[in-house]
Amino acid sequence: MKLIFSTVPLLLSSLLYASVYAIIVPTSDSSSFKQLQQNQVHQEPLLAPNPISSISSLWFSGATQDTLDSAENCGVPGDILTLDQFQLSPDPPVRGSPLEIQLIGTLSEAVVKGAVAQVTVKLGFIQILDRPYDLCDQVSAVDLQCPISEGPISVVKSFDIPKELPFGRYRIHVDVKTVDDRHIGCLSADFRM
Repeated sequence: MKLIFSTVPLLLSSLLYASVYAIIVPTSDSSSFKQLQQNQVHQEPLLAPNPISSISSLWFSGATQDTLDSAENCGVPGDILTLDQFQLSPDPPVRGSPLEIQLIGTLSEAVVKGAVAQVTVKLGFIQILDRPYDLCDQVSAVDLQCPISEGPISVVKSFDIPKELPFGRYRIHVDVKTVDDRHIGCLSADFRM
């Protein structure tokens, strides 16, 4: 059985939105499940038109998270993204309901091709996803493109969370780094749905 978890927003909502939304989809294709566990940088969209079929976004942050009840900043001093505001509505997310994500922050330098978002998702104690995604391949879902310019950044995105998601405790961890392994930002979320 294949499980694909699509979180809620990007460190730019993947820090920006290429990191925030998780969806789990059962399927009978066991080869796809094996592919999920390979440690490769994946270029398929995190933010797909059909949110049930893939990850729709990631959660990232570079500053104190005081507006998000179910998430916390796991960044380090000197992160490239300083997050001024990050909100989910509703928080925590609700199965079968729309979710709006708002991210406002500042990049201390441009984010260029080669940045990677490492996404880990657990349902209960079962790890259902642990793989890297090319950040620049994801940001088009939030109307951005690489290089993402230094300076202020603002993202607002809405999408539906499928009612088919299983009930349970979701844990999401997204860590984003540059091509030369410098820290862009990080977000961990822990909530029940």
